Amino acid sequence: MSAQPCPGPSWAASLAFVTRRFSTLPDYFLELARRYGPVSRLHGMRADVYLFDESDAIEDLLVTKARSFIKGRGIQRLRRLIGNGLLTSEPPEHIANRRLVQPAFHRKRIEAYGAGMIAAAQRRLAAWNDGDEIEVEHESMRITLDIAAETLFGGADLSADTEGIGSALTAVMETFPASVAPFGEVLDVFPFLPITQKFRRARAQLDATVERLIAEHRRSRDDSGDVLSLLLAARDEDGSGLSDEQIRDEVMTILIAGHETTAVAISWTIYLLQRHPEDAARIVAQLDAVLGGRRPALDDAPALTLVRAAFSESMRLYPPAWLIGRVATEPVELGGYQLKKHDVALVCQYVTHRNPRYWPEPGSFSLERWLDGAKPPEKFAYFPFGGGNRICIGEGFAWLEGVLVLATLLQQARFELIDAAAVGLAPLVTLRPANPIRARVRVRSPHRAPASAAAPR
Repeated sequence: MSAQPCPGPSWAASLAFVTRRFSTLPDYFLELARRYGPVSRLHGMRADVYLFDESDAIEDLLVTKARSFIKGRGIQRLRRLIGNGLLTSEPPEHIANRRLVQPAFHRKRIEAYGAGMIAAAQRRLAAWNDGDEIEVEHESMRITLDIAAETLFGGADLSADTEGIGSALTAVMETFPASVAPFGEVLDVFPFLPITQKFRRARAQLDATVERLIAEHRRSRDDSGDVLSLLLAARDEDGSGLSDEQIRDEVMTILIAGHETTAVAISWTIYLLQRHPEDAARIVAQLDAVLGGRRPALDDAPALTLVRAAFSESMRLYPPAWLIGRVATEPVELGGYQLKKHDVALVCQYVTHRNPRYWPEPGSFSLERWLDGAKPPEKFAYFPFGGGNRICIGEGFAWLEGVLVLATLLQQARFELIDAAAVGLAPLVTLRPANPIRARVRVRSPHRAPASAAAPR
């Protein structure tokens, strides 16, 4: 353990941290890491905040010493929306909840979802005409919500709810920075505040959708092995089932986490490819060579190496889950420094995924980082789905979904950015684009390469 004080901003600069705009945090944390190194500290009145940008320390936090920490303020405040589900619960509830829904995410079952993923992307393609202007993130959300309904909720029909879910989720996301700010708990006790009313309206809309999903599934007595079926069939040792509140919390968690993060990753991938037209053309050429004009299928996924590389590189540069916070429950050594009880440990995927010690030319988009068996230089130099026993349960689902949806879309359409300027960051619960990614769809025949894959300059 280092005898030297942990480097970081002065007391005055640390106190100013709490007044920073939430939208500036990814680049602020990047600045801290580049200025102070693998570990930096922000002073606090009762507890200090440490930022770790070193793979061994990240592994200790998420794996080796995970029992010395609980989830941080951001996740705790998410309970206002998703309750005590898989994302927000702590042991022993988390362990029990994870075991309960794990069968729905076993490899063979995920593979069975493949056809539904391709079909959902195909349905969106069929709704587009050549020359249509779309918002890429909005369309990606529609696809992944369709997939979640089909695969995780037993084929539930959410087509009439798509716009409502999207707008409600966006409203909730927009209230998140205020919720996690100092004294954000005030929002819970003053219902007349406009931001509180906005949140409650959005939550009520999402609750109504979830309650309808549960009621319809109960009436159908479906037992197809999807997440909702598993929740409804679950029994405790005494034979009692889960309470309505427990089922609601898990369904809300899966509904939101099950489509938001992947849709964001797909959106960023399309954006990056259109800013790198030579890579987009390489992917189209591989799709034509592998598929020969037919639609993608599950068995094609391993051969679509360039699509997977683009998805991997997109999540390196713009990881949907961009920040992980933990609170120490006891004194613990981490990264060579002694943390006190209640100190906060942060690891930021956006920062570590751009660390030049691990990634040459870290700000550049490069498919080659992921080709010919290439892997991250160290295990926790790349962790878009977290790690340890809290690693995202849907990781395998998301990888397959991203590859198959992108392959289906890119085989039959290209996306010309209407505004090729950088869209900026909206670091809310996920790392969304700050401005809509607007694109013009150009429908192509999968039998021939497009005349030009270039984005407008």
